[in-house]
Amino acid sequence: MRAKELLDTLRKFERALIVAHDNPDPDAIGAGWALCSLINKHLSIPTRLVSGGIIVRAENLKMVELLGPPLELLSELDVQPNEAIVLVDTNPSLTNHLVHGSGHTVTAVIDHHSTEASFRVSYRDIREQLSSSSAIVSSYYWELSETPEAKLATALFYGIRTDMEGRTKFGRIDQKALSWCTQYANLDVFRQIVSAPRSSAYYEDVVFALQNTFVYEKTAICFLPTASGPEIVGEIADMLIRAEAIDSLMCSAVLGESVVVSTRTTTAGGNSLELTRKALSGLGYVGGHERRSGARIALEHATEKLTESLQHDLRQRWLDACKVSATRGKRLVAKRAILENL
Repeated sequence: MRAKELLDTLRKFERALIVAHDNPDPDAIGAGWALCSLINKHLSIPTRLVSGGIIVRAENLKMVELLGPPLELLSELDVQPNEAIVLVDTNPSLTNHLVHGSGHTVTAVIDHHSTEASFRVSYRDIREQLSSSSAIVSSYYWELSETPEAKLATALFYGIRTDMEGRTKFGRIDQKALSWCTQYANLDVFRQIVSAPRSSAYYEDVVFALQNTFVYEKTAICFLPTASGPEIVGEIADMLIRAEAIDSLMCSAVLGESVVVSTRTTTAGGNSLELTRKALSGLGYVGGHERRSGARIALEHATEKLTESLQHDLRQRWLDACKVSATRGKRLVAKRAILENL
């Protein structure tokens, strides 16, 4: 039993620190919270859930408001003596978490993302074939015959649902986890989360995206001139990939000293993660899945917009990765339509 193996690994520690990836999404929050609850109950040790970055997406803010997960957003890691570090929904080969560059040793990893390099930990449960980390942690609960309380079950349910989006195949554990969580989740609260009101900044970002999306054969590229937060880049990508003329796309924006990139593909568009790794090789962190991936590229100095030269480089890299020969794109929304209706 993997759950028992994890608990045995952590038994020698006096406390546990669960670290989710930066700008945590529902899957990271749900899985991290469930781990905290499980460890605290079975080992009776203080357990914290932490992450770096911010939460901007309306649904994720509503999730935190209504469910109240014990999540702390920090600027740097604060590790206590004899405290185990457990990475959830990320792993040591990636750079999108507080442990990266801190010098601290990771004790355990629970994740469903592919790894970019080898690493050693006392316990690892990385299942790339599963849709979510929440599904993995849910399996620990039924292994131990545990039942989550309603708010926690709702968080797990939402985490599984969100990470199922864009996938075309689901395994037995994915399906069992979703069905299992449904028994205990508060679906009325879930409905309130997914219908959370959006800010005016979101609609500004959508307008900018539609004005700046160009289609090259079956792929699209969107350079956002501004973005209200890192999560909006992925939201825009989720919206654009549903356009009938698009099989793959790259969306990016500058946030502080980084370029945030999100890529999406349909079944006909190929493997999103492979395309992103090929396009952005040597530029920065890349992670994700078959249909949804992301990247972060560090800049030497903070800036408000992508420079023309960087736009040109990213555009050509993406087109080359997608094997698209077109060099002149066509606007997704015609400029005339934009100008005539201002």
